[in-house]
Amino acid sequence: MIFLPLDDRPCNLLFVVMLMAMAGSHPTLWERYDGVEAKHRTGPPPIRTLNAMTLPSHDGPVLISLNTLAAGGLVGSRTADPVHLPVPTLPEDGLYHFVVPRLEPTATDEATKEGYREVRKFLNGTNSTGTNGQMRVLKVLKGDAPLESLPVGSIREWVTRTEGWYRWIEALRLPKDRLLITFDDSTPGPLAGWLHERYGWFSDHVVDGADEGGMLLAARAIREQTDITVRAGVLYSNPAGASKRGRYESLSLANLIRAEAEWLGVTLVPASALKPGEPLVLIHNWTTVQGDRHTSQSALPNPFPTPLSDLLDAHVARPLYVADIAYANGGDPTFATSLHARMESGQADLRAYAGWNTAANSLGTTLAVLTVDQCAVTTSAGVRWRETFRTARFLDDVLYQSKLRQDIENQLRTLDGNPWALSQDQTVRFANEMTRNLRQGAYERDWIPAPSAWSLSLPWERSFEATITTPEMRQLIADTPRCQ
Repeated sequence: MIFLPLDDRPCNLLFVVMLMAMAGSHPTLWERYDGVEAKHRTGPPPIRTLNAMTLPSHDGPVLISLNTLAAGGLVGSRTADPVHLPVPTLPEDGLYHFVVPRLEPTATDEATKEGYREVRKFLNGTNSTGTNGQMRVLKVLKGDAPLESLPVGSIREWVTRTEGWYRWIEALRLPKDRLLITFDDSTPGPLAGWLHERYGWFSDHVVDGADEGGMLLAARAIREQTDITVRAGVLYSNPAGASKRGRYESLSLANLIRAEAEWLGVTLVPASALKPGEPLVLIHNWTTVQGDRHTSQSALPNPFPTPLSDLLDAHVARPLYVADIAYANGGDPTFATSLHARMESGQADLRAYAGWNTAANSLGTTLAVLTVDQCAVTTSAGVRWRETFRTARFLDDVLYQSKLRQDIENQLRTLDGNPWALSQDQTVRFANEMTRNLRQGAYERDWIPAPSAWSLSLPWERSFEATITTPEMRQLIADTPRCQ
C-alpha cells in the first residue's frame, strides 16, 4: 500500500501503521505530510505543484489524505488557498479522505486566541434583525447574501476557502464510494449539517470526525483484500443516549456509528441478535449530554450507570471491542478500571479499547480494529500488535488524557504557560517526568505490561496529545519504507 497520512501525529501515522501490522501489511509512506513544524508556520502553506502531486509508482492500494496531497496536512488546509490548485488524476480504485477545514482558528498564541474569541462571539451572537452568526454564514454559503455582509475577516476567508475546497473536490471526480468526507472537529452544527448535505453530491460517506480517517482507510483496504463479511452486535451502556449528539458531532450517536460501519463494510445488529462467536461492540455513552475530560475533572455528569457484569455476563465468550465515549477528550477512569479488571480475570475477551478526543474518533478507532481483527489477524505477531495497540490506547486515553494532561495544565497555569505552545524546556521536563513515573510504577501499573519498556513524549510541543510508545512501536515506524 501507498499511504499518505493526514500528518505525523500518532493517531494519523503510528496507530494506522500498527493497524496494518496486525494484518501483516507493510505500507510505504509517501513523505509529503506535515510534521511538528506545521504548528510553527506563520503564513499559508506552499501550494503544491502538479508534478509534486503525481503518485509514486505502486502495486497495491493507495490510501490518500487529500488535505495532505494539496496542502501538506490538516493544519495546512486550514490556511491554504485552494482556488488555483492543480487537479491531479487519481486511481479510481484508491481510497481517499478529505477533512473539511473548520471555521475556528487554532488557539496557539495570543493572536489566534483573540481570533478564536472573535469568531465564537460572532457565531453565537445575533444582528439587529435577530439572525444569529451561524445562519448569516450559511446565507452567504448558499448565495443568499454577499460575502461583505460578514463583518469578521477570518470568517470571510473561511467562506472563500470552503468554496474553493468544494470546487477542488468536485473537480477530482472520484468514485463516490471511495471518498470519505469528514469534518474538522468543531465546525458548528448548522454549518456542518449543510456541508454534510452538499458534500453528499461527491461521496456516499459523509461523517463527523477527522483524525480516525487514516485508520478507517486502512481497515477498509484490508477488508477489501479478503472475502470475509464482518457482522457485529452493538450494546449501549445508556441506550437512551443513542439518539443524542456528542459535543463535536452533528450526527446522533446511532447514525454516527452506522455511517462509519457502512464505510468499512461492517454490518451492525443489536447485541440480542448475535450468533455464537460473533463479536460485540460495547459503547459506554452518555445519557443526555456528553461530558468533557479536558475541561472538567469534577462534577462528572456521566457516572457508569450499569455494572459491567449486567452488560457483559451473557457475552463472556465473544470478542469484545469497546468505545468509551461518555466523555470527550479522555476515557472514563471508573469504567476503564472495571473493564480492565474484567479482562485480566478472564471475564472479557477484550480486543480493542478507545476513549480519546471525540466520539467519532473513538468509534472509528474501535470499528477499525474490529474490522482488521475479524478479517486479517491470523498470526501471533498480529495478536501481539493488537494487544500493544490496546495497551497504548488505555495509557493514552485514560492515563494521559484523563489525568496527566490536567496535571500538566494545572502546573502551566501557575507558571502563566500556554498548553498549546510549550517551550522546549517544558516539553522535555514534562515528558521525562511522566516517563520516569510510568516506569517506576507511579501510575496504574497493573495496566502496563513491562512498564519499563514504555516512554512518553510530547512531539507536537503542546499538552493536547502525547506519544506513548515501546521500542517496538518506534522501530515499526523507523522500518516503514518511504517514497517521495
